Amino acid sequence: MKRIPALLVAIGLLVVFSGTAFAAKGGIPGPPGTTQPITTTTPPEYWTCQARVDNGATGWVLGSWDETVGAYTVPNVPACIDILTGDLDTTAWRVEWKGSTVKGTVKGVKLVFEAEVHGTVYAETVVTSEIGTWETGTSWGASWPATEIGNLVFVAMPHSGDRWVGPVTFVVTPLN
Repeated sequence: MKRIPALLVAIGLLVVFSGTAFAAKGGIPGPPGTTQPITTTTPPEYWTCQARVDNGATGWVLGSWDETVGAYTVPNVPACIDILTGDLDTTAWRVEWKGSTVKGTVKGVKLVFEAEVHGTVYAETVVTSEIGTWETGTSWGASWPATEIGNLVFVAMPHSGDRWVGPVTFVVTPLN
C-alpha cells in the first residue's frame, strides 16, 4: 500500500513535466503565467528564391534585375533568380555564363526555368562549358501559361564534382 502514493506522485510529476515539454513545443498551453508565441506571417502561395534563403538554405546566391544591363544578373553558383512580375509572360530568354574551373572542364551546370523553387519545370538543360549561351527558340523551346503562374524562377546548379575558380557570372535576358 505504501507504493501506491509514491506511484501516484511519480505519475503526477511525469504528467506535469510532459505538459511543460509539450507547451515549450507549442503542442498544448503551458502552465499559468506562460505565453505561447503567436505567428502572424502567412506562408507564401509559392516558393521564391528569397523564401529559400529566408528559410535557411545556405550557399544559394540570389540574383537581381540590373536596369543598366536590361537583364537579371547573378555573380555565382548555385544561383537563384526571382523573375519580376512584368516578365512572367516572357518565354524567349538568353542565358549567358562565364567562369573557369580548376581543370578547365565542366561536368555539368543545370539551368532551369520553373514556376517556383521545386515547382513545375518549363525549360531545362545541362551545359558543359565554362563560357556559353543558352537561348530559347534555338536549342530549346520554352512555354508556360503566364496567366496561370504566380511566380517564375531561374536556377543554375553546378555538378558537385565541378570546382569553379572564382565567380561564375550569369546574365539572364528577357527577349520578348
